[in-house]
Parts: sequence; C-alpha cells; structure tokens
Amino acid sequence: MKYGWTSTAYMGAGTEITPILRASRMDQRFSYLLYLPRGLKADSIERPRLLVAVHDTFRDMYQLRHQFKEFANQTNTVVLLPVFPCGIEDREDLHNYKFILYHGIRFDLILKDMIEEVRECFRLTDQILMYGFSGGAQFIHRYLYLHPENISDAVIVAPGRITFLDPEEDYYCGIHDFEKFFGQSFNMTALK
Repeated sequence: MKYGWTSTAYMGAGTEITPILRASRMDQRFSYLLYLPRGLKADSIERPRLLVAVHDTFRDMYQLRHQFKEFANQTNTVVLLPVFPCGIEDREDLHNYKFILYHGIRFDLILKDMIEEVRECFRLTDQILMYGFSGGAQFIHRYLYLHPENISDAVIVAPGRITFLDPEEDYYCGIHDFEKFFGQSFNMTALK
C-alpha cells in the first residue's frame, strides 16, 4: 500500500488526526485541514458531501473542526477548513480574507481550488454546504456573491461588516463597482 497524504487521511477517518495540515496547491502560503467522517473509505459506494467551514478572526480551525465532528459522522460529510493566516503582505493585518480581494490575492479562488482538490481526492458529491462565524461569515457571504452556483446551503453567523445588495454603494459596502473589482458581473438570479 502506498502511504501518501490521501491514503493516510482515509486511515484516520472518524478521528481528529485526519489528515495533516495541507498546503494549497494554488498558493502554498495558504493551507487547509479536513475532517473525514467515520467509516469513509476510498471505495465507499456512498459519496460524501462537503462542508466548508471558515474560521473567524482568531483562526482556531482545530476547535472549528471539533465542533463539526458529530455532524460530519452523522451525515457522511467531509469538512474542509481553509486556513487564511494573518500577516500576508502586511504583517499587522488580521482581516485579509474577509474582503475576498487583498493585495492582488483572490481568497475566493484559492478556496475554490481547495474545494476542487478535495473533491478529486475523496470523490465528493457536487453539494457544498458553507458555514462561517464572524470573520468567516464575512468571507462566506461575499463568496456567495461571487460563486452562488456552487453552494446548496450556507450558515452565516454574526458577520459584522457586510456587503449590502446596494447598487448605489461601492464595494465593499455595496455592489456598485463589483464588476470592476472582480471581473464579473453580479448574478442576482444565481444568488436567489
């Protein structure tokens, strides 16, 4: 048996040691943790769905992973926890990921690639659930504005600074210049 990252992850399914913190293939400054549900195997007939849980400002992704352990086991759900460290480009910055675009870094695209990598490794369904609290909620709600077609359900808790669906206000307060920022128009139909 080959003991690489994926096979080691399967061996730890249902435990909190699964797997080791993994660098993003798109940008190695970022990484992610996973929780694999109990009983998940490479040859499982039932394909698991995916929950993306984004950390708050304090970035305690280990506690967040622990909070979703039972949910994951009961619903056959893989939990993906992206890690967006502070201090990228500006050593004092805590808030970089919350606004999606920061010093040329597109945090949404980094997460989107993490999702695809995890899908490739673990044969997931197309269904994506999302959860964010505080800073994570700010990120999730803006991610939904950019990629609503990929999300089946989202829980957004206490986001603090939000982006209103206001066509008169500039981003990040509104969506007036959304296309200028992100190179795509705002798709209200897909969001609904």
